[in-house]
Amino acid sequence: MDQFTRFRPAGPESFSQQGLQKYTIQDDPSRFGFAFPREARDMQILALTYDELNALLLDGMPEDITSKISSH
Repeated sequence: MDQFTRFRPAGPESFSQQGLQKYTIQDDPSRFGFAFPREARDMQILALTYDELNALLLDGMPEDITSKISSH
């Protein structure tokens, strides 16, 4: 929550504390996301690192496409 209020200092802190809900993964509470209640039904937490996600997305993609993608 502190991070949200740091990035959006214009809004009152009470709004962010009352308006946002924190969603965590039961097996790993260090992975979480914030959403407003109206977005809760669409809230999903992807328990992957960016490297894991990239590997899964690129798996099975043709070499002529993956060769054009630079890894950082």
